[in-house]
This record gives sequence, structure tokens and C-alpha cells, in this order.
Amino acid sequence: MGLLFTFIIILIVGFRCWAALKKHSAKERKKLAIKSTIYVLITIIILLAISGRVSWIVAAGAALIPIVKIIFIFIWKSLPLIQVWMRTRGARGNRTSSVDTNNKITKSEAWEILDLEPGSADEKIIQKHRELMQKLHPDRGGSNYMASKLNLARDVLLAKK
Repeated sequence: MGLLFTFIIILIVGFRCWAALKKHSAKERKKLAIKSTIYVLITIIILLAISGRVSWIVAAGAALIPIVKIIFIFIWKSLPLIQVWMRTRGARGNRTSSVDTNNKITKSEAWEILDLEPGSADEKIIQKHRELMQKLHPDRGGSNYMASKLNLARDVLLAKK
């Protein structure tokens, strides 16, 4: 009987939320949907905590720790390249091309792209370029833009023209 009562309440609340969402614009609907989802998740967690059934949430959270760690490490290692990409993306304005056509960068930008200290040895430049290219090559899911920037940075630092 309690399960049927809970199901009826959920149906009534869901219908009222759906009717309320129909009255708003698409942009407001998106915000309200996100807010509602957060409130529902918080309510579910509170109800599970009150009933003593939170153990599966703790287990799921513990299972996500290695995945989050891997994602965090990847983002942390890619941060210098992402910053350079964002800076050059903003400088290009509204162009949609993924390949930079001017092919000119300064030495300081090249050092930043390769995440090296100015004055590093040629071997270190080549090693770092190879390491980053393995991560960001277009054949491995990277972009042509980042691969061309890495090649350009290597060429500038090794003074190839």
C-alpha cells in the first residue's frame, strides 16, 4: 500500500512539474530542468540516508575515484597546451578553421607549448615534442591544430625553416 501511495505521489509531482515547465521558454526550461534534477537527487540521497540504504552510493563514489583521477591527470598534463589553444582561439576571432594559417609563433610561445624551460637542450626539445605528439596526434584522437602547433614549436626552437 505504501509503495502504491509513493508511486501516485511521484506521478502527481511529475505531472505538475511537466505542466510548469511547459509555461516557460526553452532557455528557462533548461535551467529549471537542471535545478529540478539536482533537487531530486538531493531528495533521493536524503531519503536513502534516512532509510539506511546509502551503502551503494558510497560504493559507487569509491568506484569513480580512479576514473576521476585519470581524467584529472590528463587535464593537468594537457593544461599548458589547452591554455595556448584557448589563447590562440580567442585571438583568431570568429574564424572556424581548425588549422592556423599564419604559422608564426614566438620563442616564448614555443617554450610554453612544449612546457619546457627556456634554454633546454635540443635532445630535451625533441623528447618532449615526441612525448606530446604521442598524446595529441590526430591519429590518436588529437587535433590537427595541436599537432601543427607542436611541430611549429619544435621547428622554432630548433631553428628550422
